Amino acid sequence: RIKSTRALYDFSRRLGATFRLDDLLHAVAIHANRVADRQAMVLLAEGGALTISHAWPPEDQLDASGWAAARWAWEHASPAGYGTDTLPRSDWHFRPMRTKDAVIGVIGIRRTGEERGPSLEMLRSLDAVLDQAAVAIERIAFAEEAAKVEALHATDRLRNALLSSISHDLRTPLTSILGSATTLRRQDARLDETARAELLATIEQEADRLDRFVADLLNMTRLEAGALEAKSDWIDVSDLVDSAIRRFAREPKAGMVRRRLAGGLPLIKADFVLLENVLVNFIDNALKHAVGASRIEIAAGANAGRLELTVTDDGAGIPPEALPHLFEKFYSGDRTDSGRAGAGLGLSICKGLVEAMGGTIAVLSPAEDGRGTRFTLSFAVPRQQPAAIESGLDQGAEA
Repeated sequence: RIKSTRALYDFSRRLGATFRLDDLLHAVAIHANRVADRQAMVLLAEGGALTISHAWPPEDQLDASGWAAARWAWEHASPAGYGTDTLPRSDWHFRPMRTKDAVIGVIGIRRTGEERGPSLEMLRSLDAVLDQAAVAIERIAFAEEAAKVEALHATDRLRNALLSSISHDLRTPLTSILGSATTLRRQDARLDETARAELLATIEQEADRLDRFVADLLNMTRLEAGALEAKSDWIDVSDLVDSAIRRFAREPKAGMVRRRLAGGLPLIKADFVLLENVLVNFIDNALKHAVGASRIEIAAGANAGRLELTVTDDGAGIPPEALPHLFEKFYSGDRTDSGRAGAGLGLSICKGLVEAMGGTIAVLSPAEDGRGTRFTLSFAVPRQQPAAIESGLDQGAEA
């Protein structure tokens, strides 16, 4: 009796640490086998019919009389099979497995030898197993329901944030583009070359901004759907940095961006377009949101088999309370001096893109002398470098 009580206690503890229904039913089948000392089987109700969930020793077949006894026990919420008045010739004895709301399945033990029915002690042990299983099943059901509710709330929050973001980050540049275009159309004859050039530059800058925002939305959708397929090509970091900087040639603050690359940098394998988008996002964030910044430095160096690429500004830095949330979707903080917080998509997407390429991303603030912010990308350097390309590696430069 003491041994049986201890076994039931251990079984209860095991169920308490189980959080998946499949694992729980597997544990139920094993324990039923132990207490009855014969083959045990758990059948679960799915889509209006019983299916074999788990058996111990493993078994995925049941004879016709066994199926009949299992269905009767489930449909009538009463024992059936050998040792009962219902289908007593069956080699299986099934008992209903119920929660407070419904019978969710049955548990059965198989006859051994010529016994007329399970002993009273065996039936008590099985009922104790069923009681413990019912409590655990209800706990898992409540947890799953709570997770579904939280997922719905998260979806609502995501949708509201996305709609708010789109309404702001699409409308603002569109308003600037339309305003500039309208002025050019109506006032063209009275505009001097400087004013005309400023309006055209505004149209180009806001169109670029729109293009980056739409690209962020598309990348976010691909990441969420698991449809992002990053290429793995050899990349010369010098070419990558130059390409990213050229994207800001028309920006008024483009002169703030500098490069400082170590000589003889190794090549890495990644997706050039995606990695360029990450760099562009870092530079764009620094240009728009680094309060008081006068310099943005892009640097790269290799160490311990990894290549690190950093983007550092000398602005006011990021508040400590904002750092843990920086890569969360739609988190934009308030470190902007332009009154334009942005969508809060960029850094979340950057993290997803870098990880999809096998790299890591980190942020440090303050970066130097109590000021600034540094974003660091780190990628493993392949041991085998393509010799034909190695000979043309950039030897490093500062602009």
